[in-house]
Amino acid sequence: MAKKAKIVKNKKKFPWGKIWYYIKSLFNNQIAMDCGMRKKWYVTLIIFILSMAISVIPQVVTASQTKGSQYLSSGNDPIALALYDYAKSESSPDITFENKEAKIDSSLLPEKSNTPIYTYSRLDEYTTKKQKLLDVYYVNLAKNDPLYNSTLEMIRKDNELTTESFRTASYIIFTPSYFESQLYNVNTGTKLNGVSGDYKNLGKQFEGKTFKTILSFLNEGETKLTPSKVITNYSPFVDKLYINNRNRLIWVQFGIAIGLNAGITLLMGLLIFLLTRGKNNPLKSTIKWYHGFGISTWLSMTPALLSLVLGFFLSNFAMMIYILTFGIRCMWLSMKNLRPQYEQK
Repeated sequence: MAKKAKIVKNKKKFPWGKIWYYIKSLFNNQIAMDCGMRKKWYVTLIIFILSMAISVIPQVVTASQTKGSQYLSSGNDPIALALYDYAKSESSPDITFENKEAKIDSSLLPEKSNTPIYTYSRLDEYTTKKQKLLDVYYVNLAKNDPLYNSTLEMIRKDNELTTESFRTASYIIFTPSYFESQLYNVNTGTKLNGVSGDYKNLGKQFEGKTFKTILSFLNEGETKLTPSKVITNYSPFVDKLYINNRNRLIWVQFGIAIGLNAGITLLMGLLIFLLTRGKNNPLKSTIKWYHGFGISTWLSMTPALLSLVLGFFLSNFAMMIYILTFGIRCMWLSMKNLRPQYEQK
């Protein structure tokens, strides 16, 4: 009997050549042009979305790492002493956090809403004058109350009679649904950092507790409350208050960054098209208006990756890295690949 012949199936090889071709588009302008002109529109759209998403990662990550307690880094010694004194004070009213609101015994509040429930002052060792370091306010008004905004503004300026701003002391404002704090330089009276937020994310750690209890918390083995310990307790509390504002900041940063990068990319696509409209340009009949956007999109992946890498090291300039590197690559393209050819006489 004749033996049956074995059927050998050819194994499909991974298309490394195509992968390398696309990788070369990161630094080869001619390949980027070819891809932008010949690839399907949905492939170009995917590259555009991917490039934009990659380019804004550093800004989004940086914004997500911000904490409300960072405002204390500009000068927390005065507020540490003031909050330490407040935590030990028996005469000043305390604030309770329940059901995502800040509450207080209304009978303990001063007649005027812009009068602090607690003030900390000390003698200046050089001038021997009394120096106010911190005011703590509780404004028992709802946000929809007609006097709400004007009362807060009056506190921020520490002035009942005029609109001139001359506050020099740090302050903390509690309302039933809102928190705000602003630090000032003790010696110069200049404004430093501030923070604001709400009580919606306090969670089990702080829900149902009073402000003095939060400030006075001692871990097992700790026996003495100190100003530095008070700040250590105060910092995570402020971080929780700031969460919603931080989330809004993330979306704002994301929207601004991706809008700017997308706008620059589309603008460069239009410029690429216009640069090939010259009479002697050999690409005049080849590049259509939509090709310009396609080419611009394929050029964008390189600056997007550079923005991803450099954005974490140069976080202050993260938003400019994409614009600068993308502009350089487009200039390189225009000088090498889009130049018109002139006939020699």
